[in-house]
Amino acid sequence: MEWKVPWELVEKIEEIRDIILLTGTIITHTYRDGNGLADCIANISIEGQTNHEKI
Repeated sequence: MEWKVPWELVEKIEEIRDIILLTGTIITHTYRDGNGLADCIANISIEGQTNHEKI
């Protein structure tokens, strides 16, 4: 069975694929215990958006 990207996400997925190819980015799986840095960065981003909206 092949998974297809939902139509409303196709454009964004293609943009992400282009960026990955242009930057030579490598995406790998990590287990939960190795995800601390990504979690921290996501929280900082969310906090920044929240603070920005309050201004």
